[in-house]
Amino acid sequence: MSEECQRCEICVEHCPIMEIDDSFKIFDVFFEDEPEIWKCCSCFLCESVCPYNLSVRDALFEKRRLKPLINLPKRIQKYHENILEQGFAFPIDDLNQERLKRMDLPEINLSKIRTSIKKILSHLNEEGD
Repeated sequence: MSEECQRCEICVEHCPIMEIDDSFKIFDVFFEDEPEIWKCCSCFLCESVCPYNLSVRDALFEKRRLKPLINLPKRIQKYHENILEQGFAFPIDDLNQERLKRMDLPEINLSKIRTSIKKILSHLNEEGD
């Protein structure tokens, strides 16, 4: 997939994480062995603007799935807790919802996501018993 990404940085320009960390280049997931996989907040903005129809988010999540969840760095543990609690690494607030609306993207239904995650976790806990 990296041969498809042209590093045009359109995804970077729309990434809300860039407001927090301007060194983060989300397209690096296609080019680096150890990209910053925990910084994605699952907003789909990168995917919605990619002129090559790539899903940076999906690539990041695939690499996350390959990482063991034990011994996570402390800074990552909070992201992981947020993902389990609300489905996103970072809180989605009214400002983010408004941004999605301006981009003609659907609002994120946090209560539905929370319910789905709780259901998944309860099934996992049942299987572990």
